[in-house]
Amino acid sequence: MKKPTPRLSNTATKDRAPARKSATVASRNGKGAPARESEKELARARAIAAQSLAEQDLGMMVKQMNHLMRVTMENRLKAEGIAMSFPHGATLCLLLSFPGLSGADLARATMVTPQTINQILASLERDGMIERHKDAVHGRILRSYLTPLGVSQFVRASEVADQVLAEIQDGLSERELAQLQNLLGRCLGNLQRMNGVTDDDAKWAYSADDR
Repeated sequence: MKKPTPRLSNTATKDRAPARKSATVASRNGKGAPARESEKELARARAIAAQSLAEQDLGMMVKQMNHLMRVTMENRLKAEGIAMSFPHGATLCLLLSFPGLSGADLARATMVTPQTINQILASLERDGMIERHKDAVHGRILRSYLTPLGVSQFVRASEVADQVLAEIQDGLSERELAQLQNLLGRCLGNLQRMNGVTDDDAKWAYSADDR
């Protein structure tokens, strides 16, 4: 015996009708557009990322070079028995050129946080490469100075760094190297202007008035 097909009650039919109608109205009114726009934005972002990776844009190349250069130098220094990171070496270089810099001066010059430079200075002082003395006027400010050991370690580290740089520049003629330095210098200048960095700030990274 054939079973009768169940029929929806008038109430159920009425309940479903508005749902179909609202879906149709939403489609007509474009309420599904945000989802479509999100998909378009994602596709556009993926295309930009793929192009950036394929073309090796300037920002990514500079970032990779900076990272690999620091890793290479620190590994070479370690192989020579010199326990010195890139910021440690930069700190010694600055103190050799400008004895008596404060922690704040050095943090700005080496582009690290005040907390990081304090750790670096404490490490260098512990290893006997620098001495710190209170400022004659502002007693809370500590001025840093290289010791003879710090000078000799800096000289050794510089020899290793020069060799690494020579290898990085391998294959470049003097003209090409000059062009590269000029172009990078112009890009750096643009960034400095964008961030309100003056020529004095860029060259010395600290103000003589702070001393």
